[in-house]
This record gives sequence, C-alpha cells and structure tokens, in this order.
Amino acid sequence: MLYFSIIMDTLKPHSLEKSDTWINQFPFPLAYSFRIMQNTTEETAKFSRIIDLYECILKFCTIILISDYIKNKRKETNIDFMLNKYRPSIGHWYHIFQEIMIFFKKENITPFIPQFSFFYFGPSGSNSKNKEIIEKIIEIRNKNKGHGITLSIRAYKNLVDELYPLITSIMENLVFLKDYKLITINNIGYKSEKFIFNTSNCMGSHPEFKKEIIKADIPLPDHQLMLYSTASFNTRGKTDKTAKTQPNNKNTNFLSLHPYLIFIECPECLKEEMFFYEANLDNRKIEYLSYQNGHRLQTVEYNNDFEKIFINFAIDRKSTRLNSSHIPLSRMPSSA
Repeated sequence: MLYFSIIMDTLKPHSLEKSDTWINQFPFPLAYSFRIMQNTTEETAKFSRIIDLYECILKFCTIILISDYIKNKRKETNIDFMLNKYRPSIGHWYHIFQEIMIFFKKENITPFIPQFSFFYFGPSGSNSKNKEIIEKIIEIRNKNKGHGITLSIRAYKNLVDELYPLITSIMENLVFLKDYKLITINNIGYKSEKFIFNTSNCMGSHPEFKKEIIKADIPLPDHQLMLYSTASFNTRGKTDKTAKTQPNNKNTNFLSLHPYLIFIECPECLKEEMFFYEANLDNRKIEYLSYQNGHRLQTVEYNNDFEKIFINFAIDRKSTRLNSSHIPLSRMPSSA
C-alpha cells in the first residue's frame, strides 16, 4: 500500500490537450467511452461510466494480445485453458492480459504493440505503476459494483475523486494506441501488384468513420476489425522519429481482432456498433456486449470462427470446458 500511496502522490490532473487526444485520436471504443464519461456530471452515473471505461480499456487491450497470441501460433496450456472459459470475468480478462505478457517475455516474443511491454513491466522489466493502478481499480470496482450495494451520493463522489486520476493516468500511458489505427475493410481491389482496400477509419469518439484507402502486398479479410500500425516506435511507447519503417512483405503491421471484437448491425437499435466478446454459451451462441449503448447480441454466426481458433489449442477442449471455472488464478485479483 505504501507503493500505491507514492503512485497516487505522483498523479497529476490531465490537460485539455490530452483529453482532446483521447477523444479524437484513440480507437473508437475507448474514445467514445471516455467522452461519455467526461460529459457525465451526476456522481452515481459518473462512477458507472468510469468503470465502463476501465472495462472497455482492459478488454480492448486484452483482445489485442489474444489476437496476437493466436496469430503467433506458439501456444501455452494455461493461456489456452483460460481462453476456453465460458464467460470470463473482468478479473479473468486481466489475468489473460498478464499471462500473455509473461509468456511473450519468457519466449522473447515482441508483441504486435511493442509498447505493451513497457506499459506492463515498466523500466525495471518486472513491475510498473500501471499494474498497480489496474489492480487498484479492480479492487474498487469489485467492492462497489454488482454486489447489491447502494451508496450515498457523497460516497460516489469520493469514489469518483479516487478513480478519476487513476483512469486518466492509464489513458495517458496508453497514448501509443493512437498510432495503431482501428479499421474495418469494406471491399478489396487490385492494382499495380498491390491490393487496394477501402477502409473505415474507426478512430475518435464519433461513429461517423472516415473512409480511407490502404495498400498492402497480400489480401486481408474483409468486414473484420483490424489494427493497422502506422509508425515506427521505441519500446517506451513513444514515436521514434529517427527510425525508418522497413518494407513489410508479410503485412505484419496488420492484426485482425476478429472474432473477439466485431462491427455489426445491432438487432436492438438497428445501428452498427462495436461488440466485445462476452461469453461462449451452451447453445453454441456467442454473446457480445457493446459499450456504446450497453446492448447485447447473441449469435451463432461466429461460432465456426471460434472453433477454428480452439482447434489449435494445447488442451483437450472437450474435457476442459466442463471444468473451465477451475483456472489457476495465482496472479489474479478476486473479481465478480
């Protein structure tokens, strides 16, 4: 707790310039959730919006690592076991993030977003203030949300005062995400030995996404949400202006986030929304959650996509599904 107290003392109010960056240049789910939270004034609602933003950040970053782990093809039994869980809790999402980061470090694998290493392990290579802040937010969330507790307005104000500098510190330390465009590919053409993609640039807090054309050496899957790396970086999460972008014939500057993050018409509001993977249900349906409107979606459309992922896992999936709640959680904080 002494270490965390020192962290709290070092947190400073963020500037309007930083808020503008988060609202206009971050991937849509994070930018939108931050803008809604920022514009909420009533204390009870603001507390809920901060928690929503935190969950959105954690799931988005973990989905990136899961997608990177799947693409990498090197497997680890405990990670496969966790990804096989029916309905991961917020604590499980964080544990998956941790385990993949530890696995990548042990195997000397550079993440698709290299800055995640510095974000999680810090300058010492073993710990960072971000890890402490993430776990503190989980602790506050689990104590005050989802357990039938109704607090006073004053109590919610105190929680907001405690959480706000924590969540904005996390946003500040994830500033490198603005250099990884979240895109969806609408259609494909071919010209001058290059594939031409008409894409929607899903960055910023407003859902009217700009149309952009991207060229690549090989075809990319259409109608999937992908990350597109747009710059060269050093390991501390800052753009390295001196580095030269090398030709990339294998298109390793693209990472599909499908089927954990999808962009689809919501059956409830009939508008396109981004849905986060929520659960793998007994009836073969996949459940998704949108942090844009809180809508849920259940569909069998992506079941085969998950089956293709699971078939490469280093576990006997049939025998572990029934016991998927018994996951080693030695590094995971308790969660709802």
